Amino acid sequence: MDKRSLKRNLLLRPVKIFSQISHKHIGNIVDIHTEGMKIVTKYHFNPDEIMHLLINIPDLNEPIHEIELKAKNVWTKDFILNRYQCGLKFHDISPETKIDLVNNLIQKYGFTA
Repeated sequence: MDKRSLKRNLLLRPVKIFSQISHKHIGNIVDIHTEGMKIVTKYHFNPDEIMHLLINIPDLNEPIHEIELKAKNVWTKDFILNRYQCGLKFHDISPETKIDLVNNLIQKYGFTA
């Protein structure tokens, strides 16, 4: 039984995330909730590392919706094929931005687990 207090929203297709600083693709969001998200990445991030992220949410009918945010790496685990899973907690982000991000991703790509 899952002991998590927040319901995870799994994404049916990966959503790319980029570094705000280098604009390099750093990974894909695989699930999200109102306090954070899980990503798969080829990079090993240190615990408590603060990341400045850019998420592009494509839409067929509108221009790309970009959201900039900070997230703190809470944990990193080995995954498969030289990849890692990381649990990120939103950091210094407004409630409105959290709601906008989660709602946009769920509406376009997700379902609730």
